[in-house]
Amino acid sequence: MKKNVLFFGLFLSIISLGIVSCDKVADLVAFDIEKSMPDQHFDVDSSTTAAKGAEIKLYESYFDINLDSILDANGIDKGKISNATFKQISIAIENPTPEMELGFVNSISIKLYDNKDYNDGKTIATASGIKTGDQSVIFNVNNESLDPYFENSKFYYRIYGVLEYPISVNKMPLVFSSKTKFTIKPLK
Repeated sequence: MKKNVLFFGLFLSIISLGIVSCDKVADLVAFDIEKSMPDQHFDVDSSTTAAKGAEIKLYESYFDINLDSILDANGIDKGKISNATFKQISIAIENPTPEMELGFVNSISIKLYDNKDYNDGKTIATASGIKTGDQSVIFNVNNESLDPYFENSKFYYRIYGVLEYPISVNKMPLVFSSKTKFTIKPLK
């Protein structure tokens, strides 16, 4: 009986070492990716900027993280994304003229959504203290993990601004730029 207990204990120890080793090997072959997302170009119409103090939607769209092409480019068949975050986000006026400036809003926030119904958004970045004369802003990015969004590949976002005054041109051309960072763990 004592031999059976010792044998069973030894057997369990060997199996658990094998499991731990597999996890460690998976961590060793994991690699980080930094990816500049495609710039998003959009216009803010002057007719939407009349109500001072109101928070308005400036723009909405989606990102598509093409995991298959990232895996293929790195010679991997299957993998999983983890530790996903936005590393850098900015908005700038595209080809600004002297009368174009971002001070028409005092703050801007960006929210991510699971789907195009835009329910239950998660704020991932904010820019505040925007002044008259500013032609670009760099956002403070939350360092929270965004794995659920990136794992779905396609996720949606909205850009909101709190209005200070109407813009002085009919359409303000803006460009939204961002960079992401995530880890790829190859799977068998």
